[in-house]
Amino acid sequence: AQDALAGLLKTGNGARVQRELFRRTGSLREVAAACVRRTQV
Repeated sequence: AQDALAGLLKTGNGARVQRELFRRTGSLREVAAACVRRTQV
């Protein structure tokens, strides 16, 4: 649990990743595609 919390505090959660990707690309399509890629592991 401590490792998971440390990772979350270091990199943020999925929403933070999505907001950053949208900021960089301006594309909701790219954000959705990235979500699909992450969940199809």
